[in-house]
Amino acid sequence: MKRKLVIGLGVIFCLLALFFVGMAISTWMIQNRVPVSIVNSLSVHGNADYAIATGTMVIEGERSATPLQTSEIKCDARNKQCVVATAIITPTKGLYVMVDSYPTIEWTDSHLIFGEEAACVTNTYTINWVSKSVTGIRTRNKNPTPGVDCSAILFDELRVSLRDGFEVSQEEERRAWPTFIKITYALMG
Repeated sequence: MKRKLVIGLGVIFCLLALFFVGMAISTWMIQNRVPVSIVNSLSVHGNADYAIATGTMVIEGERSATPLQTSEIKCDARNKQCVVATAIITPTKGLYVMVDSYPTIEWTDSHLIFGEEAACVTNTYTINWVSKSVTGIRTRNKNPTPGVDCSAILFDELRVSLRDGFEVSQEEERRAWPTFIKITYALMG
């Protein structure tokens, strides 16, 4: 009887040890795959004079190659310009920051449209402060700038939207879950 108790306790101890080791390794794997959490929420404000939006830009219907990023868009009606600042955590865990300026195309009481045509693509974005949304579309130019190689543009149209950065970060963490964590959560309900 005593021997069965010792064996039973030994098995339970080993299972608990395996569980905690599995959790530690899984946590390390998640942090390695998703090294930061994006904490900005989606915020969209504007009026006849200015517009400002913050969040994480995502590709609609597809997974972005660099989902761990945050963007801030500031538009000034007087200057007819929008400045878009984006900070991206690269797949190699580097920080890449870019700042672009775009002319405004249209400015109404509820929304504004800004963008421009580049060598290979045309970018057009809409900030709607009534619906609290930012959407964009990137289309391949039918007549690209002569002498520019646009072969890397593999799409005819790409749609993007600004989302809550924390939610995007949480989705990336769930994607990074190793099988052990998925099984554990399934068993624990």
